[in-house]
Amino acid sequence: MKNKIKVLLVDDQKIMRVGLMHILKSDKSIEICGEAESGVQLFRLLESIEPDVIIVDVYLPDMNGIEIAERLSEQYSHIPFFMLTVYADEKTFIFCTQNGSRGFLSKNCSPAELLNAVHDVAKGGHYFGARTSALIQRIFQHLDISKRGDNNKQSVFDALEIELIKMISKGIDHRSISKRLCLTMDEIAQFRFNILKKLRINCTLDFVKYVLKHRIVTI
Repeated sequence: MKNKIKVLLVDDQKIMRVGLMHILKSDKSIEICGEAESGVQLFRLLESIEPDVIIVDVYLPDMNGIEIAERLSEQYSHIPFFMLTVYADEKTFIFCTQNGSRGFLSKNCSPAELLNAVHDVAKGGHYFGARTSALIQRIFQHLDISKRGDNNKQSVFDALEIELIKMISKGIDHRSISKRLCLTMDEIAQFRFNILKKLRINCTLDFVKYVLKHRIVTI
């Protein structure tokens, strides 16, 4: 049997930790190696244990997500982590991402999303939920060819990609886009990936740089 993914869970609400642990324990390949209710407890635990993934609540009583992300990236850069939150503004998202967070997930996410995030981050990848989707929508609003009439940008994309940009910039959800354009959800995801690739946004850092450069989010 392969080694289990050791997870350290950090949340100040006990009922939330219990619920999250119940979900994580449903996956036999995941092991809870520790839990903490504050930033101080988190860093105290890291002196004696080494998790494969850290899941951190953005808002703790003694530290916020930005402070935790900065300290983790400075002192424990070899341990991947991602943020879990009820709500986070875009500035917090950008700062945490710039400081090493491998993911950003809403506490309203499904159990499957949480488990997928753990596995993806443990493998060295990234996992972003609603916050990234919202920022990508803002990027597409920035690119909205129907409003801007930008022929140079328009020439970069094919007709279907342009239509997809217009629909996403209007906030149309993927399921509705799927029906209107007769595309599967996987095909929509691939088109979105291709659009970002054409903008040379190939990784999380490129994504953040684009958002800041074009003032889609200001800090």
